Amino acid sequence: MRPELTSDPHRSSVEFLEAIRRASILVVAILRASETPEPQVRTLAVRGLREAIEGDETLSPFTVLTPDGPTTVCGPADLFRLTLDDFGVDRTDLAVQEVVFAQALQLIDEVLAVGPAR
Repeated sequence: MRPELTSDPHRSSVEFLEAIRRASILVVAILRASETPEPQVRTLAVRGLREAIEGDETLSPFTVLTPDGPTTVCGPADLFRLTLDDFGVDRTDLAVQEVVFAQALQLIDEVLAVGPAR
């Protein structure tokens, strides 16, 4: 039996997965904007996802270069954690962790397949 991913009865798993997809897009964009080498983007996105699912509540700000200079933004784990918390995901439930990680990993890979903007 698949575990319930969210504790909010008014929000569907489709909405949850769409929110994770949007978080994945933001994470990948932040990593690319920070001039992270493309082969490391997936590694750092997955690490952020893993930290969000299993880790503590420590913030991990990230610095990106913008035309106006360096800017501090939410780190990958923070973006995923905010999304999980917004949907009331029980991050202490190992079965939920496994399902969320597998589904989010697939979404990260889909976002990465698009490639960097030119």
